[in-house]
Amino acid sequence: MKKKVFKDYKSLPAEIRAAIREKYPQGYVEDVITFFNKDKQLISALPYETEEISYLIKMPSSMSLKEDEETTTAPVETIPEGERIENIDEEESD
Repeated sequence: MKKKVFKDYKSLPAEIRAAIREKYPQGYVEDVITFFNKDKQLISALPYETEEISYLIKMPSSMSLKEDEETTTAPVETIPEGERIENIDEEESD
């Protein structure tokens, strides 16, 4: 079973950030999911998988994958109230 990791985009290794930029050259806004954490804060995250790890990457809603480029973001749909994701640990291994 793959290791599951919840991590902030800026704290990812450079090679994973580069792979995400390559996978989403036009942006990731349509692939972002949102949910409420245990503190009832709205979190935007991008699912991404490697052969060994399933990432759920915390993404600022206004962030561009190209740091030198300005971008606008479209609203992101939220997960319905009854389908909240709760208790996601920073790093979880099964």
